[in-house]
Amino acid sequence: MEKLHVVKMMKQQFKNMPIRNKFTAVCISIMLALVVLILVISNIILYNSDIKKTKEIAQDECEIIKVRLNSMRDNLVICTNMLTQDINRIYRDTNMRNINDVSFVSIKKNINAALDYDKRSFADIHSILFVDARRNMVSVGLTSNPDYKIVKEELLSQIADFGLAKNVQLPIKYRTYFNSDEPVLTFGKRIISMDTGEIIGYIFINIKESTISSIFPGTKGEVFKRSYYLADESGIIRSSSEKSALLKGIQEKNLLEYVKEFKDDSKKLFIQREAYLVTKKPVTVLSFNLVSQISIRDLTQNIRTTSKIIIILGITGIIIAVILIFIMSNFITTPIHILTDAAEKIQEGDFTVHCESNTEDEVGILSRAFNTMTVKIDRLLNQIKAEQKRKREYELALIQSQVKPHFLYNTLDLIYVLCESGMPKEGAKVTKSLADYYRTSLSSGKEIISIGEEIKNIENYLYIQRERYCDLIEFEIKSDKKAENYSILKMTLQPIVENAIYHGLKEKGSKGKILVTVNMEESAILLSVEDDGVGMSIERMDEVLKENKQEYKQHFGLRSVDERIKLYYGESFGIRTQSTSGKGTKVFIRIPKKMEDEL
Repeated sequence: MEKLHVVKMMKQQFKNMPIRNKFTAVCISIMLALVVLILVISNIILYNSDIKKTKEIAQDECEIIKVRLNSMRDNLVICTNMLTQDINRIYRDTNMRNINDVSFVSIKKNINAALDYDKRSFADIHSILFVDARRNMVSVGLTSNPDYKIVKEELLSQIADFGLAKNVQLPIKYRTYFNSDEPVLTFGKRIISMDTGEIIGYIFINIKESTISSIFPGTKGEVFKRSYYLADESGIIRSSSEKSALLKGIQEKNLLEYVKEFKDDSKKLFIQREAYLVTKKPVTVLSFNLVSQISIRDLTQNIRTTSKIIIILGITGIIIAVILIFIMSNFITTPIHILTDAAEKIQEGDFTVHCESNTEDEVGILSRAFNTMTVKIDRLLNQIKAEQKRKREYELALIQSQVKPHFLYNTLDLIYVLCESGMPKEGAKVTKSLADYYRTSLSSGKEIISIGEEIKNIENYLYIQRERYCDLIEFEIKSDKKAENYSILKMTLQPIVENAIYHGLKEKGSKGKILVTVNMEESAILLSVEDDGVGMSIERMDEVLKENKQEYKQHFGLRSVDERIKLYYGESFGIRTQSTSGKGTKVFIRIPKKMEDEL
């Protein structure tokens, strides 16, 4: 409750503040909000942009490294294949069973030349060792041959002496017997005689770890910290741009689980409580996962600098804005007071008030709009009064049309004639139709009735007229039963049907037909009255639609029905006519789909 009371007090204080102070407070609040919003949005956009761009760069670099590693692996396969052919060629003319230490000297030179040529052909290779089936060894790239016992335990034991001769990749590790002070990647292969199928010996090709890691992009001089490394399926780092991590297992559990999955991916991970963007790409031919780690803190250093600049510029802008607000408020408040005085006069009912405006700014536009509004309001009030007067005239005309004496007299004459002529049933029917017609037409002053009632009323009217003019009139009514529940202005169809009889069929001089239809559209009801009488020319239709006010006071014709519909429903509704001289006339009445309680 106390907090609610404080909020109410603050609202009241704000309401009681001078308009200049309100304007200043609101503007400062908006500008502060904008600065914070710009700061947040720019950080998000820049962060996402940097992360996305770095991801793409890391993925592209990993792809390039992968291609280079695949190429290195392919070169090793080519090298082993070349050595297999060269050694087979050298041993082809030699009986391997008779080779001893003395006879081996004669072919050692050729083997050494072949090894040296292949090593020079592939720059990535550090050294090559050949061991024949009789423990003789030849090497290039080494200062001396390693001890056979070590070679047998660590190398020969890893290569099967049966089956297809395949390239065998040995783990990257320290192998000091290869005269290297760093880990090496070793590929071994059994060499079989192409002629006899006997084992000639074994070939071992070595690549230094530094040769592999030299493929990784250099990070020297870069503003953010990043590293590349190759990890095997157990999470041991076999090659890295950071030598301190070589041959060590990945300690962080989340990173270890991530690296063990051999698939392309890029993800944000926390390593030792620091966020890194980690990208991985499997190098399937070497059974390694290539991993790139980039520090997000270093990556977003430029964003923090940008944020500081935005804050400084925002504060400077707010200070300048406050000064300008105080200056501009004096120019704004004076015309507003004038508008306020004018509004008070309008509240008192004086719509002749006028605000002087000699500026083109917003207040000047507001003043002119205010003046235009007062003029329109005054005009609309006058228009409403005029329309109310017109409505009363239409209502009077409707009442006059409802009680036309000549129609009543003629119908009573018809009833008399039918009774005198021995046709009492027909006379009774006409009497019932006349009673129903006047009951609906008068209907206790109701102006709106259902379409079903209007159709029944016009059916009674046409029945009476057909009995009077049996040699001239036939009629048919087609009505959509669903449409009959909607409402219509009373006596809408009767004047149009009357025009069809007296200006269409009677002038024709022979029997004709009147067709009344009711159809539903999507949002409207379409009624039509069609006759096959004499029709009208375009000029005659214009005359009918332009009959003057004095005429429609005496005769409720097409124009008066059209204007009455527009008055109640709007300008988009009303009457449309089609007529061809000598063929007939069709009148369309379009009204909205509304129930009686909606009007």
